[in-house]
Amino acid sequence: MSVNFVADSVLESEGPLASLLGLFQGADVGFGNEGEGQRRVRNRISTRHEFPYRLKLEPFEDGEDFVRSNTEQYVQGRDISDEGFGFYHEEPLPYKKVYLTAADHRLDRLGLDDLKLLLTLRWCRFIRPGLYECGGKITWA
Repeated sequence: MSVNFVADSVLESEGPLASLLGLFQGADVGFGNEGEGQRRVRNRISTRHEFPYRLKLEPFEDGEDFVRSNTEQYVQGRDISDEGFGFYHEEPLPYKKVYLTAADHRLDRLGLDDLKLLLTLRWCRFIRPGLYECGGKITWA
């Protein structure tokens, strides 16, 4: 069943995320009922939508090219909105900005195999040993 993730007001807005969120319009992402996978928390401006996909994470330094590390680091997407993105990871992150790219074959079916996001991290928290949660503002998509 299809889930309509994107409100018309988001699609009409301009910005780096409007076109990305537009790809979810009418997409079959494997959720059950209409509206399932959407979260709205009091005092948040934007509705968050579940984004359960694996992404590759690379640190980013302002004024420089992407910093490549010898070890690949992957994160699990949590949610996405027209302003931000949240994800889970295994170790604390010492970065302020990260570059996320698609690393999940399910994104291919949605036409998002070339997904690239630059994220300015705003918060991080410890959940339990081996599990952390981070979120931030999407500065480029």
